[in-house]
Amino acid sequence: MISLKEALTSPIGKKVINALSAIGAVIFVVGHAGGNLTLLGGEGAFNAYAEKLHALGILLPIAEVGLVAVFLLHIISALAVTKDNNAARSQDYEANRETKGGPSQWSFASTKMIVSGLILLAFLIVHLIQFRFIEYWSADYGAEYYHDLYAIVYQAFQSEAWTVGYMAVMVFLGFHLRHGVWSMFQSLGIMNSGWKKTFTGLALIVALLVSVTFLILPPYMYFLAPAPA
Repeated sequence: MISLKEALTSPIGKKVINALSAIGAVIFVVGHAGGNLTLLGGEGAFNAYAEKLHALGILLPIAEVGLVAVFLLHIISALAVTKDNNAARSQDYEANRETKGGPSQWSFASTKMIVSGLILLAFLIVHLIQFRFIEYWSADYGAEYYHDLYAIVYQAFQSEAWTVGYMAVMVFLGFHLRHGVWSMFQSLGIMNSGWKKTFTGLALIVALLVSVTFLILPPYMYFLAPAPA
């Protein structure tokens, strides 16, 4: 019997960790998209949603720390899995090649996921600084922040650069989710031949629903949303 350390550091163990952390990340992204939809209900609806989060008290920062841990675990395990896959691919290439030239170090899928993942990571950092940390460090942070969160979001989306950039990142999110959710099912060993089409379709549905939800909000806030009172 292998030890827990060996299980977690083995290629299969890393894939399972990546898949489980992906589940947590997908649940958060879906929930976040649903919460952001309250923007369509106007200032009152969105601020009411924000104040419900604030009412969680100490549970809110605990959940935020947990989310940070999930995302870090997902990033670290994704890099480890990619490294293992590239190493295995290089060994297979060396064993079977008949022509000159070195092995390819990056497949299209792994390159796409790493690039989109890094773009999403950079966006997440900027997003947290803009909507969380700056306000958190201010003297006015507290219940009033959640009461006025609609005004903060509205003001952010009056910037053409932020609106267009946000939408571009959401396109990358859709691609990342499309491949990532499919890969998550595969890593957990439930992507058998009988269910392959079902889970592939489910991955596409999740990616479309989440990315489209996020994509419709920037133009709505820029062109149609009422200004805060």
